[in-house]
Amino acid sequence: MNLDELQKHWQKFGEEDPLWAILAIPEMKNNNWDTEEFFRRGILEIAETINRIEAIGAKLNYGRALDFGCGVGRLTQALAARFDEAHGVDIAPSMIEAARKFNKFGDKCNYHLNKKDDLSLFPDNYFDFIYSVIVLQHMQPRYSLKYIQEFLRVLQPGGVLVFQLPSEPKLQSDQPDKRKIKPTRLMMRFKRPFHTIYQTIRHRLNPAPPSTFEPRMEMYGIPKDKLLAFLAQNKATVLDVQIDSWPGPSWNSYMYFVSSS
Repeated sequence: MNLDELQKHWQKFGEEDPLWAILAIPEMKNNNWDTEEFFRRGILEIAETINRIEAIGAKLNYGRALDFGCGVGRLTQALAARFDEAHGVDIAPSMIEAARKFNKFGDKCNYHLNKKDDLSLFPDNYFDFIYSVIVLQHMQPRYSLKYIQEFLRVLQPGGVLVFQLPSEPKLQSDQPDKRKIKPTRLMMRFKRPFHTIYQTIRHRLNPAPPSTFEPRMEMYGIPKDKLLAFLAQNKATVLDVQIDSWPGPSWNSYMYFVSSS
């Protein structure tokens, strides 16, 4: 789906069940998240991420931080507790509205609605730290790659960027090796000269009538070797790549720790 469609789906998630849409634990569906526990997990996640950054020997300045795909601010507020300023960006007005209601840090924590495929609302070299998890995986690679370029543009020289992206679906032991299967027209339809798109759609491809519209999430991956080549082309320094489990057991996924020159 394009960005307009993406916004439509996440706007609906934000209106109906925003916390579950961000952390989709099955038993928390239908607004069953405890708000304090939801935000507590954000605090723990940021603490763990900073520990990882220190463990790989990177230096982190605590000036401005960006939470890309902030949702209701689960991670933005955790960043605001550690940084001089924290900024959250999201495509859905409903998520930004909720984030502002949850905000406990006043002007130190700022939320921005962004409908564009860039981050032109921020100048070059603006952030010391940029963080994005379980966000880029829900958009087509033509958008996620553009945003990664923008992360590098708005990152301070020597700043740290941490983002997560799936690489490819895992091959189950009871399934044939798909690399040996002749591509079907459907498989070929999603091929791109620079990267391969792996798409999983929760609901039918046919759009529902407006009266019965149900939001859906799409999953995309960019193979790790292709993404590393892309980062090198954009003069980024890869500090580390770590396996992660955000997309669940069906995907190979990685956290990329990156610095700008």
